[in-house]
Amino acid sequence: MKTKICAYNIKWFEYQFNADNSLKTFGSSKKDKSLQAQRDGIITALNAVKPDNLGIVEAPNTTSTVGAQSTIEKLNNFLALMGWVNYEVMTGYMSPGRQELAVIYDTTKFSAKHSKGGLSGSKKNPPFDEGLYFDTDDDAIKEVYEFYRPPLEVEFTELASGEKLNLNLK
Repeated sequence: MKTKICAYNIKWFEYQFNADNSLKTFGSSKKDKSLQAQRDGIITALNAVKPDNLGIVEAPNTTSTVGAQSTIEKLNNFLALMGWVNYEVMTGYMSPGRQELAVIYDTTKFSAKHSKGGLSGSKKNPPFDEGLYFDTDDDAIKEVYEFYRPPLEVEFTELASGEKLNLNLK
């Protein structure tokens, strides 16, 4: 099967959404016109390519506070605006800040699951949501490194053939 795989870094995509996960509506201010132009450009680009699997860098925020924001809900609202009815959104580990990583995929062609690598509790090969211990300055002390925005590891399964495709979005 021919497959289109794309990644798109959508600068401050978060600005297209309200805190309640709905799409913003725009007025006539300079800022609103700029955001509307950005939205129109995103829609034009995505419809021109119409990928089967799409990685979104700088996807909208998820928060864990009251009135929580959801990357998945926001992107589902955007997909509805575009009329992409057979697509689903998936995320992996959430960052503690802003601008998530997400994938959008055609559910008529693929299933997908978060396929975290590494070994939980390992200091040499941990999953991306755990610390990596490594002595980078040769002082015999292993420093702990953590991902602020952990990569998104996805295993896609092509529905027609059962073949697997593993992708990492960083």
